[in-house]
Amino acid sequence: MASQSAIAPSAPEEPTTHVNSKTIICLVAINITYMAQFISLIGSGFLAQSMAQIVGGTNKTVWYSSCIVIMTVALNPPVSQAADYWGRKPILIALSLTGMVGSIIVSRAQNSSTIIAGFAILGLNFGCQSVILAVLSEVLPRQYRPMGQASAMVASSLGAITGLLMGGGMLQHGNLTHYRIYWVSYRLQSSPRELQASLSTYEKLNRLDWIGYFLFAPGLVLFSMALSWSNNPYSWSSANILGPFIIGVVAMILFAVHEWRFKRDGILNHDLWVNRNFAVSLLVIFVEGLAFFAVNSYFAFEITVIYDANILSAGASLTIMFFSGLVFSSVFGLWSSKCKTIRPPLILGCVSLLLFFILLATVKIDTPRYAFYIFPLLSGIAMGSIVPLSMVSAQLTTSPELITLASALMTSVRGLGGAIGLAINNAVLNDTLDKELPAKVGAAALSLGLPSSSLPELINALATQSKDAVAAVPGVTPEIAQAAVVAMKEAYLSAFRNAWVISASFCVVLVICESSNVPYQNTYLSATASCFIREQRADFDARIDAPMDAGLYNVQGHLVLSQDMEKSVDSHGPKGTSVKHEEIVPS
Repeated sequence: MASQSAIAPSAPEEPTTHVNSKTIICLVAINITYMAQFISLIGSGFLAQSMAQIVGGTNKTVWYSSCIVIMTVALNPPVSQAADYWGRKPILIALSLTGMVGSIIVSRAQNSSTIIAGFAILGLNFGCQSVILAVLSEVLPRQYRPMGQASAMVASSLGAITGLLMGGGMLQHGNLTHYRIYWVSYRLQSSPRELQASLSTYEKLNRLDWIGYFLFAPGLVLFSMALSWSNNPYSWSSANILGPFIIGVVAMILFAVHEWRFKRDGILNHDLWVNRNFAVSLLVIFVEGLAFFAVNSYFAFEITVIYDANILSAGASLTIMFFSGLVFSSVFGLWSSKCKTIRPPLILGCVSLLLFFILLATVKIDTPRYAFYIFPLLSGIAMGSIVPLSMVSAQLTTSPELITLASALMTSVRGLGGAIGLAINNAVLNDTLDKELPAKVGAAALSLGLPSSSLPELINALATQSKDAVAAVPGVTPEIAQAAVVAMKEAYLSAFRNAWVISASFCVVLVICESSNVPYQNTYLSATASCFIREQRADFDARIDAPMDAGLYNVQGHLVLSQDMEKSVDSHGPKGTSVKHEEIVPS
C-alpha cells in the first residue's frame, strides 16, 4: 500500500547551523582589528588638547578627528565594492598597514601640520570598517547577527577603555610628550579570511562605479573641509569656506543624479532601497555618529576645565560610557537574537541618548563631580543599542551580495554625521568663547584692578590652563587670578552647554511624540525614529551568507537549487501530474 506520508509535501529543512573553529578565529581577528582602530580614534579626540600644547596649533585640533571622519566617509563605499571583487583579506591588510604608518607619523610629529598629515594617513585604515562589519555578519547564521555586531561593540568598547586609561595614565602628571608612546603602541593586528571573486581583472574594474567615486569622495571631502574651517579660522563669507562648500555640494548633487538616473548598481544600488528599514537605519546611525564624535571630543575636555581634573580622571569618567556599552551591547545582542526583534532595544537606546544630552546641558558650576560618572551610563546604553542593531537592521534588508555595500553606506553616514556634528559644535564652541570669555573674564578681573592692557594676555594664559602663566601676567594678584579662573569656567560652561543643546536637538529627530505609530500608548516619549523600522522576524534564521565551512556552503547551495526546482515544477508542471511512491508494507 502507498504511504500517505510519502506523497505529502514536505517543508524544506534549514541547513544545520555551523559555527566552527574557523568562524571563531575569523571573528576574533576581526574584532582585534576593530579594537585597534578605536584606540586610535579615541586618541584623536581625547589627546587632542595635550598634543596641541606640545606642537602648537590649538585652533587646529578639530582636524585630528576630522581627518579620520572624512576618510571614513569617503573611502568606505568604493572600498566595499572593491572587496566584493578582490576579496576581504587583501583590502584589510593593505589598509591596516596605512594605519600603522599614520600612527608612527603622529608619534614623531613636531608641528600640527605633520600631526594632521599623520591622521590623514591613519584615516585610510578606517576605509575598511564596512568590510569588518560585513564579515562579522556574513560568517554567522542570520539569527546570530545581533550577537556578531554586539561583539564589535564589545571590541570597540575595550579599545576605547584601553585608549582612555593608557593615554590618561601616561599624561596624568603633566608629561604631555608621552602621547608619542601612545601612538607607537597602535600597531597592525590580524586580518580575517579572504573571499575571492571569480571575475577577471578587467571585469572587476569595469563593474566599479568610477564616476560615482570621482563625484562622491571629492564632494564629501570638500564639503567636510568647509564645515571644519567654518569659524576656525575662516568666516562663512570667506572664499576659503564658500569655494570648497559650493563645489562639494554641486559634486554631491551630480553624484545623486548619476546614481538615480544612470547607475542602478552603483554606490547607491537601487536594490538597497526596497525596504524602508535601510533608510531609517541610515537616519538613526547618522544621529548616533554626530553624538558620538561630540562626546569623544568635548566630554573629557569639559571635565578638565570645570573640575581642574587631570587627564586620567577625565578619561576614567569617559570609560564609564564604554563599560556601559560593553555590558549593554551584549544584553541587547542576546535580546535581539533570542526574541528575533530589533525595534524595542533601539527605542530604549534612542531615548537614553536624548536624556544623556539633556543632563549634560543642565550642568552648572556647582554640579558635583560624581555626576560625570553617572551620565555616561545613559550614553553607553544608547551606544550598545543603536550601533549594532541599526547595522543588523540595514544588513537584513539586503541580499548577500550587497551586504558589504550596505555596511559601507551605514559606516559612511555615521562618519558624515560625525563630520557635520564636529563642524557645527566646533563653530558654536569657538563663537561662544569668543564672546563670553572676554566679557566674563574682563568683568571679573577689571573690577578687581587688572590693567585693561593685561586682559588679552590673561585670556591667553587662561587658555593654556597653566597657573604659572596666569600668575606671570602683569598686574595679576591671587584674588584676580581666582576670579578670572571662575569666570573662565563659566564661559566654557556656556560654550559646552550650547554644544550639548545642539546634539540634543538632533536627537529629538529620533524621539518623536506620535504614539499612534507604536503600541506603547502610555509612554511619555512614546515613539522614536527607530519605531519606523519594521520587525524582520522571518529573516532571523539559520542561513549563513558566507560560511567558513565549504561543505555547508555546498549544502545551502544545493538546498536553494532544490527549492527553486520545486517552485518551477509547481508553477510550470501539468496540473494533473502527481508524484506517487509505492512503499511495500510487509503483511
